[in-house]
Amino acid sequence: MLRPKWYNDQYLYPEHFECLTEYLMVQQKFGNASYGIPNYGLLDIRWSEAEMQLGILKLSKLSLLTYQGEYIDIGKNATVNSLDLNDIDKERISIYLNLIGNEDVYQDTENGKITLLKEKALLSDRIIPSSKFTMKIFDLDHKVDGGFKVNDSFIAPSLSIATQCFDKVEQVTKKFNTRAKALFKEKILLIHLLLIVALLNY
Repeated sequence: MLRPKWYNDQYLYPEHFECLTEYLMVQQKFGNASYGIPNYGLLDIRWSEAEMQLGILKLSKLSLLTYQGEYIDIGKNATVNSLDLNDIDKERISIYLNLIGNEDVYQDTENGKITLLKEKALLSDRIIPSSKFTMKIFDLDHKVDGGFKVNDSFIAPSLSIATQCFDKVEQVTKKFNTRAKALFKEKILLIHLLLIVALLNY
């Protein structure tokens, strides 16, 4: 799902246009499927909790739509760095995703080698002014034991709740539903008891 790189005096092969077609179709698919408010944001994000406790933020999944509707996926058309949180002397760290440019990727075809472009995403505790797109993805709190945890007071613009950010929300919702059902049963039981008392006193 990488787009071709165009430059002067290059040889054009069918694979150039096949890659371009695939890129445009995927962009259109995710763009059209995600119209709404907001019209940009996270589609999926996952990270290693074990490594975060060691002070390393490493994303295993990341996909999003930019303001322009461009689909970015670190498994398909982008790369992203790991961030050493131990080097940042803050109790609460705001994490920003910056799209800072692209890198050449070479692909061999039966007609020769073609050059494709892969987006470079940079995780940082600050906004990179020269980035073509920047989005805050979460706040991290430095725990007393030295590890880090996501602060749930901020949730990034999201086009899906199928992200690790919403796992805690899902857990809280399940607990709420369980408690609500228990209270409902208690209320029904109380009504039955009151009816029995009323009938006995009649």
